[in-house]
Amino acid sequence: MYSNNNFIPIKHEHLLVFRKNKIWVYNIKTTTDIKANIINATNITWRDLIQATLEYLKNKATIDEIYNILIKSKKAKGNNYVREKIRQTLNNNPNFQKKEDKWILCI
Repeated sequence: MYSNNNFIPIKHEHLLVFRKNKIWVYNIKTTTDIKANIINATNITWRDLIQATLEYLKNKATIDEIYNILIKSKKAKGNNYVREKIRQTLNNNPNFQKKEDKWILCI
């Protein structure tokens, strides 16, 4: 039966018994698509907001253009250092590069 004579067959069986307490109840999982404006998100990173802004501005913008859009975001509300945070994110992320006075999205 087996070409290799070193094979040692192991014989065992398992019987699994499952008990369902509520036989008429079952779970259904669904997914839902929700359209939302990223500018209204609070649980988003500055990097993602800046990327979306640059994509909206055709992948090239000055820091003032980026700031003027992102100052209206929910993430910017209550933050007194929005301009500094935008500048920090642009400088620390390799997906953003500065050429002359414009920031470019490099993805």
